[in-house]
Amino acid sequence: MKYNLIIITILLTLNSCQQQSVKDAIIEFKTSPSWHEDLTVQLNTKSQELTFIKPNTWMYRKTGEKQKVFYELDSITQAIAKKYGRIDFRITKKLSDNDFQKLYNAFQYLIKNHKEDKGLGLDGMTYYITSTTADTIIKVDYHMPEPNEKKVKTIFNIIKNTFEENIVVQLTLENVERYTPSSKDYKIVSRNPLYVRMLENFNHRNTERIIDELPASDSIYVDLINYEGQNDSILIDAFHKKYPKVEWIVPPRIWWIGKFLHEYKGEVHYQDIFH
Repeated sequence: MKYNLIIITILLTLNSCQQQSVKDAIIEFKTSPSWHEDLTVQLNTKSQELTFIKPNTWMYRKTGEKQKVFYELDSITQAIAKKYGRIDFRITKKLSDNDFQKLYNAFQYLIKNHKEDKGLGLDGMTYYITSTTADTIIKVDYHMPEPNEKKVKTIFNIIKNTFEENIVVQLTLENVERYTPSSKDYKIVSRNPLYVRMLENFNHRNTERIIDELPASDSIYVDLINYEGQNDSILIDAFHKKYPKVEWIVPPRIWWIGKFLHEYKGEVHYQDIFH
């Protein structure tokens, strides 16, 4: 018993020293996928608060191929719009001591173990980390090689659990996670009832594998609100072949190679277009 108390005291002391060693900083973690919107979070190490940030893209317009500029307004109106027009969407949550320490340690690991990629780049995802204190700014980015997958997974899991009730965060995170090595083409949201959200392109090369991985059931709900596919007929046939009853949850518009194939107008039921 005596030795247990000594061990507990030592662990508490080490934990206290570790907490005190955290320097006041704002650490921004940003992912930039090739074909999807960025995910950005900021960690305030002083308050232990995590903030999810998403730009309001309606206030911007594209010029040229990739360049984004603020919507063309006169300088006075632009200044007012930037101040009051909600340029971005933000949610802030305070983390538990445990989650804060895990997230902080993951960020520090990625910063300290960063290796120069010599500008090679990667057609997939880029990770950016910026740590700002009162007297220093540290910036690193990962293109190739990619950062430690375990640390990235820790970061994503904490973001997911912290903002689990917010669909904006969850869909943005899904779009980012599809670029990670361990990603799947789908997400099982519920098993009873069986509810699956499709994420990736669904084609003949992986149809059988995906269907085999999904649980057996008399019915299934297939969610396409975050789905990107180029041949819906393959997806439709595959699900109807395995499941006696398939309910489709689809977005108001179906996008395919630069144009909308169908747009909801209030009367059309989407089940009609799948049968």
